[in-house]
Amino acid sequence: MSQFVKFEITKWEKVIPKGYQGERMHKLELKEAFIDTLERERTLRGWTQWEMADKLEMSVPGYRKMVSGMTDSISLYTAYRASVILNVPIPVLFGSQDFKDQLYDKLYHMPISTCRRVDYYLEHDEKLRLSQNISGNDGRTIDVVSLSGYMKDGMDFAAGVIEQIRIPGSFSKKIVRGFRVTENSLLPVYARGDILLLDEDMARSGDTAVVLHMNTRKLYVRKIIVKERNCYELHPINGRGNIITIHQSERKEWFDYGRIITVWRDGKLQDDENE
Repeated sequence: MSQFVKFEITKWEKVIPKGYQGERMHKLELKEAFIDTLERERTLRGWTQWEMADKLEMSVPGYRKMVSGMTDSISLYTAYRASVILNVPIPVLFGSQDFKDQLYDKLYHMPISTCRRVDYYLEHDEKLRLSQNISGNDGRTIDVVSLSGYMKDGMDFAAGVIEQIRIPGSFSKKIVRGFRVTENSLLPVYARGDILLLDEDMARSGDTAVVLHMNTRKLYVRKIIVKERNCYELHPINGRGNIITIHQSERKEWFDYGRIITVWRDGKLQDDENE
């Protein structure tokens, strides 16, 4: 039996999508991100540089030299001290926008009662998944999102329900989540009742993916076309709608939920779409 959990989107964090993240942060970028975060958090707390240096167990000249960018790197101990003092995870201190790191940051600031509820859910969820994965060929349970409102390409991602369904077979190991199609607006490619099954691999040119524009909270089901190293296009899957061009400077505005690798239709899996 499927389990439904209602949800409502109230706050969005800027998350760099795996499909568009480009080059990894270099050493200089990490150092600059750490300095920016450190000084911002210090200012928010009303601390002087002398007070911050004391908390980090550094000399004031040493602290000023570090935040002015005159040091080659940030020591592990300094990063650890900053994490403890500011109550911020180390990856976030260095500018990580990864979804899991941002979620970890939220957990840092939750009251203990909320943390206990989260811990209870995670323990229950782990037991449920382990009980349903006795054999690699028996399949497993995944979360499927059904959004409220009229589902179309470019719809508002605001509220809905999360349903758990069981995907049979060894193929299920690749699938991490699903989106239920609730309207016929995506015909002739997808029809009402289809469940789009996604993996977390980086979308390649020609793959179809589910992507979210973070600023407008619009969700798109689009084909990814790589035009050049720093430019992507999102093409409508049924030819209706405008092509969206994403330049390198705009990549952080988009979140990639994953590429669609197959569809659950009429109680069975369809052919692999992106292989």
